This record gives sequence, structure tokens and C-alpha cells, in this order.
Amino acid sequence: MKTLIRGGTVLTLDREDHVLVGEDVLVEDERIARVGGRLTEREGPFDRVIDASGRLVMPGLVNAHFHSYDRFHRGMWEGLPLEMWILCVSPLFQAPLSDRGATARSQLCAAEMVLSGTTACVDNMHARSMTVESLGAEIQGYVDVGLRVGAAPMIWNRPFTRTMPYLDTIMPQAERDGLDRTPPSVNEILGFHSRLVKDWDRREGRVHVMLAPAGPQRCTDELLRAFASASERERRPIHSHILETKVQAVTARELYGKSMVAHLRDLGFLSSRLTVIHGVWLSREDIAMLAEAGATVAHNPICNLKLVSGVAPVPRLLEAGVNVALGTDNPSANDTSSLFDSVKFAALLQNLDGPIPKAGSLARTALRMATAGGARSIGLENELGAVEAGRRADLVLLDLGPLGWVPLNDPVRQLVYCENGSSVRTVLVNGRVVVDEGRLTTIDLRALREEAIELARKFMADNQSMREQAERVRPYLEEMHRRAVAQDLGFSAFPPPRFGA
Repeated sequence: MKTLIRGGTVLTLDREDHVLVGEDVLVEDERIARVGGRLTEREGPFDRVIDASGRLVMPGLVNAHFHSYDRFHRGMWEGLPLEMWILCVSPLFQAPLSDRGATARSQLCAAEMVLSGTTACVDNMHARSMTVESLGAEIQGYVDVGLRVGAAPMIWNRPFTRTMPYLDTIMPQAERDGLDRTPPSVNEILGFHSRLVKDWDRREGRVHVMLAPAGPQRCTDELLRAFASASERERRPIHSHILETKVQAVTARELYGKSMVAHLRDLGFLSSRLTVIHGVWLSREDIAMLAEAGATVAHNPICNLKLVSGVAPVPRLLEAGVNVALGTDNPSANDTSSLFDSVKFAALLQNLDGPIPKAGSLARTALRMATAGGARSIGLENELGAVEAGRRADLVLLDLGPLGWVPLNDPVRQLVYCENGSSVRTVLVNGRVVVDEGRLTTIDLRALREEAIELARKFMADNQSMREQAERVRPYLEEMHRRAVAQDLGFSAFPPPRFGA
């Protein structure tokens, strides 16, 4: 199938940063066949011609970190540090959804993202059981909507109360027993991964199964080594929450007697296939180790601020040559799944280094985090992230008519600082038009909205007993958090206030 995107302003985001005005993009099947110039019917026939005059054509955004499991909790909390917030939303404290409920929830997430210009995301899904069927219901929602997805089920095998410091002395044994379930064996986990790859990897060219140890403090060293080996053997990306909060940095010292990154290096876990999710509490030594390994950091600026985690050292990471990707993270810890909001935050937060002129363009840097940076994180650096011949046709067309684009002085800066996703008109994923003039073409959005409202109502009602359990253990986590944040790590992820004399 040939699709001609005719006469647009093409923001290629290629190595030379070309911007083409009034030129064409030709898509053949799943890939971009030609960029630039004006094509005639002699290059056809074309199955579809999309008039891109007055439109900006750009590569689709890549959301390098997301969770679908708390989509029904949006807008319910603020001002809670991560370790308190997980009592409200963690699947450990939730009643399970039906398979249909899980599919509808993923559809809701995917629809919101694709309508605002995201064409690929990494969803750290929660495996309700170690069965492909249960996780497949979640993946199916992305397939239905047409979004490209990195299916990355969070896996851990350490009991909950052993993943944070001091809980073994703070929490009564009866409460600990109620939280600490028997973990799956490493062989069970690897078997589950193999079945998931066999059944879902590369489904419709848009499903990419990934490895996702939930966090080093939640996994035994045996499991971390097993994941590292599988990643190397299969050349498969691996995503893991690492040093999101100060509590996690303190946990590493308690568990390993060294920084978490140093411990992972000693295990052989660091590699160019690793994406460090968050990386807020990275020391300079940690950053140097990540740079040497060629790892990526998935930056989640809005979530990091809302959950009071701190500000990731993005300028230091970039200076060291670390690839930085961008994510929105949880629907209840952001509270939007539009990556454009995170792009703007990522650009502005780089100014926290101080009132000094910045070299280069912070907007361009942030936009590349959300395109090429995310493409590398998902293991598709040569497939996504630029409008170039041979790459996958994951493309977004935005209307240049809204006032934020008038006058059009610099498409990148106005894209980053003026746009929120509302100008998105057409979206292609793998060459297929999934959004056409602002309308989702793949599923009935009105019916989904009505179903989601009913599912969420029932979900909240079913969770009453689980919420009571969470409230019982809250005081113990609050005391753990108080002790942990009182520790001196020798550096901080919070910029200190500076007052004059």
C-alpha cells in the first residue's frame, strides 16, 4: 500500500536536523520510502493521498516509561511520596480486574496516547499471574488501538517488606506475613518470559516483548543475573526502576553496602540494552558507570515532581554522553499521558543548573529525548525517531493553524513550548492511519468511554478490603520513610533554596 503525505512542513529530526517546507513523504506498507521533493502520479498510483499543507509532519513520540495499571485512579492523590503512594495504587493492594477489564483499560491508555501524538510506549505491566493469558489481555488493548507497545511486565522475587529499609524491625510480624507472599522461582520467571516471547513478540509488527525486573531492591541477585544473561542472549532491551527515590538509595546501602549502580555493575547487569527508569538519585560516580556501559535513562520529570522524588541530573547525564529518553509514568502520578507535557518540563528543568546562558537548544534536546532517545530505549534506534527513508512509518501530523503556531518562527521551540497535543490531526503507526483528522479509526471511543466508567466504578467498589489493609500498614511505611530520608547520602536530588544576606 502506498500513502502519499503531500506538501507538509517536514520536521525530519535526522542527523542534520533538516526541515523541509512544502515537500512530500511517501509511505509504502510499514515503512517510509521517500522523504522530500514533490511526487507526481508517475510515482504512483497512490492508495491514499493525505494533504499536509498547513501541517507539520514529524516522527511519532516514544513514551519510554508508562504504567497502565492505575489508569482508573487518575486525579485521586497529590503530595504523597512514592512509598506512601504505592499503598494507594500498587497492584499488591488492588483487587484484580477481569481479562476484559484489563483489555479495556489498556485501550483507554493507548487511545489517550495516540490521540496526542505518541506512537510507541513501554508499558511496565503488572502480571496478575505468571500466565501469558493474563498479560495477553493487557497487550491486546494496544493491538486493538494500533499503538506500538514495548510489553515489559514487572517481575520481582523478593518479599515486599524486604524491599525497603527498617521494615523488618518496624512492622509487626503479622502484617509482614500478610504482605510477603511466596515469590516465583527464577526458572518459573524465565519460563514465563519465554512463553510471552513465543506468543506475542512482533505481533502485527507492533508488539515488542521486553525484560523488566521491577527494581534491583525487589529482585535477588540470581534473578538480576538471569535477566542480564537473557538480555545479552536475545539482544533484548531491559527496563528497571533504579534510584527513583532517596529511600531506594538508602535501601541499596543497607542491602549491598554500596550504590545500587555499583552493585549492578559488579553483577554484570549494566549494558547498552539497559534503561534505568527515573535515575533521580544518581551520584556522579553512578553517572560515569552508566555512561561507560552505554545505558539509557528514562526521565519522568512530572512524576518525579508529583511524587516528591526529586529532579533527575539530566544535564550531568547529557554531559557524560548518556542517552536520555522521556516518559510520562503512571496515569495517577502525572496525571496525563500526553508526552508533550513531559517534553516541556524536561526542557525547562535543565535550567535548574543556575542563571547562566545555555549552549545549544534545550527544546531540541528535550524533543530528541522523546523521539530518538526513546527509540533507542525500546531497541528500535534504527527504526523510529526520525522521518527518514527506510524507517518505520510512525508519523504524526499537526495542524499549524492554532494560534500557538502563529507566526511560525521555529517549529521545534513552538512544538516544545506551545504544543500540548491538541493540534494532532493524523497519526500513522507502522504505516497504518490510526488517527484521521483527530478521530480514532480503530475502535469505538464513545463505547469505550462508557465501558471504562462502569469498570472503574466496580473496580473501586471491589477494593474496599484491600484499602483497609493498606491503611493498617501505612504508619509503618511512614516511619520507614522518615528514617530513610533523614540519612545523609552526601548529595541531594532536590535543588537547595538560596537566600541572600
